[in-house]
Amino acid sequence: MTRFAYGIFLLAWSGLALALPPCPAVGYYHQCVGKESWPNGNRYAGEFKNNKKHGQGTYTVANGDQYTGEFKDGTFNGQGSYSFANGSRYTGDFKDGKRSGQGVFSRADGSVAVGEWRDDLAQGRVLEFAADGTPVRAGVFDKGRLVSPQALTLSLFPRLSQTTAVQAITAAQAARQAAEEARVAAEAAEKLAAQRAQAETQRQAEEARLAAEAAEKLAIQRAQAEAQRQAEEARLAAEAAEKLAIQRAEAEAQRQAEEARLAAEAAEKLALERAQTEAAEKQASERAQAAQALSKQMEAAREPVSKPTGVSTATLAIKDCTECPDMVLLPSGSLPMKLDKVPDPKATVTVNIRSFAIGKTEVTQRQWKAIMGDNPSRFVACGLDCPVENVSWKDIAQFIRKLNQKTGQSYRLPSEAEWEYAARGGSSTDAIFADNAAALEDQAWYIANSRKASRAVASKKPNAFGLHDLYGNVWEWVEDCFHDSYAGLPPDGSAWTTACASPQRVLRGGSWSDEASSMRNRGRYAPEVRNLITGFRLARTAP
Repeated sequence: MTRFAYGIFLLAWSGLALALPPCPAVGYYHQCVGKESWPNGNRYAGEFKNNKKHGQGTYTVANGDQYTGEFKDGTFNGQGSYSFANGSRYTGDFKDGKRSGQGVFSRADGSVAVGEWRDDLAQGRVLEFAADGTPVRAGVFDKGRLVSPQALTLSLFPRLSQTTAVQAITAAQAARQAAEEARVAAEAAEKLAAQRAQAETQRQAEEARLAAEAAEKLAIQRAQAEAQRQAEEARLAAEAAEKLAIQRAEAEAQRQAEEARLAAEAAEKLALERAQTEAAEKQASERAQAAQALSKQMEAAREPVSKPTGVSTATLAIKDCTECPDMVLLPSGSLPMKLDKVPDPKATVTVNIRSFAIGKTEVTQRQWKAIMGDNPSRFVACGLDCPVENVSWKDIAQFIRKLNQKTGQSYRLPSEAEWEYAARGGSSTDAIFADNAAALEDQAWYIANSRKASRAVASKKPNAFGLHDLYGNVWEWVEDCFHDSYAGLPPDGSAWTTACASPQRVLRGGSWSDEASSMRNRGRYAPEVRNLITGFRLARTAP
């Protein structure tokens, strides 16, 4: 670590900075102005006190992050601004090196969050805006999550009104209000023009009527017969002219309205086509990137791995990160699918399964907490290596989204056909649990041996694919929605999510609270339901 004195650099900070002496090149320094740099590329320029960063200063990280503001006892304390290398920026209060207090967080995509923070997370009253200044959501946040939506305004944070991000939001809101006022003014002007045109038509009609009456009166004075004839001609001419003028005005108005409608439809259609094209291109790009990343991961995973005891079918172990579940790559295969309680052989559907990866165990409480930051399980006392439960199908969708963001992979729930294929362990017949009590005891936690609680994953023997707890412990959510039969099941083993008998989602495998006879049953719950007997395991499509 090196440091050297400087003074001119801090002239713009404050009169206090001018009063501090330069820091010595070596030795202890009590209160001074200087710079420090570190071998890792980090550096600091500003005020020191008792050999620590203290006062005003700028701390630049080697990766491009930079903090400018107040320091106390060597870390961020007070008001300051932190710019991230990815383009995001936070301006506001800091405490013990973290965003705490009031502040504005501007993301790289242009969206903005304004409000209260604690320990680097939104905590308290917060408003979020899109890049164009449109309000997205507002309310009370707890640890970065919206827990109580409320109607809030920027006036709650007057101290933040001078920040660039808040001024930009205020300007965007003012612009939208001005545009709305302009639209209302235009409508009012159009209405006034129509009223004036109608009044002018009425005035002209009235003038024509008065002229006709005068002509008729004059004609009567000269000659009653001639006057009557001329009066009648004048009346008929006036009516014809008025009718023709009205017809022309109506035709012109209809023409203009039709042109405006056609132009609006064409613009709307063009915008929709462009949006659809962009969305399709983006989706294709994301899928290509995900496939390339997964392919690289699979190549790395194909190094020799240990084969679990009892596995008779070749499998490949995969693990993307420390917090990620252990995955097993299963080979391609086929299997007949039928409901156990439907003896009709016509109800059997043959499904061809492509090679895919599936979790070696159910997702544990430890893995859930590492990704989501909390533990919703009812059996917390069971330990972090027990399956996470009390999670809904929709909760799992959020977990998968965050895991994919962290790893760049494409984790998902298995389809029901994939789950059944994994449970059979490479056999084309039903799993051995159907009529084999000894095998069930060796491989499953159920009502006869669970002591009425979930148990640690992988504490029973695996099946032929090296997979644990496919039967018992907790019911496992799959991607499919519920159907009364397998007639119509996709033959490629993908999830069946169309023509659903109900919006409920399927669960398989039974749980610690079920009898042995329930292990082969299909469960179903609404996707919002949480229960202490429901959990899940993950899957991934092979490249």
